[in-house]
Amino acid sequence: MQLPPSVIYRLLLGEHIYPEERKQLGITPTTKIKINDLVTFLASEINRTNRFPPEANKDSLSPTHEGVIVTKTSEKRFVCLSKRTLAGNPMVIAEQAETVFRNAQEAATFFLKWALCLPGRLDGIIIE
Repeated sequence: MQLPPSVIYRLLLGEHIYPEERKQLGITPTTKIKINDLVTFLASEINRTNRFPPEANKDSLSPTHEGVIVTKTSEKRFVCLSKRTLAGNPMVIAEQAETVFRNAQEAATFFLKWALCLPGRLDGIIIE
């Protein structure tokens, strides 16, 4: 199924699509999206904005972003920073790791696997 880019973007940010909007979009329990389509879409976003998710760690007073942040540092260098915070204090980083890729597709694949556990389900939509 082909969803509007704005909906795919929202899903990749972790937003939930509510039942009424699902009906309007034609999303059913059997709706499927190919993982390669998500990789292509996310790679394009990373190249366009140089960062995904775009708002991660913008506010230094908010708790540390936990998960994966992809940053394009040059045309052939994409850094995926993975972070986990302390359970008792979300302002303190417990662990972090940096993985470097040579293209946006590899970085997008890493993000989808480690941040969103895909292939699998994304807000109930089958990703295969």
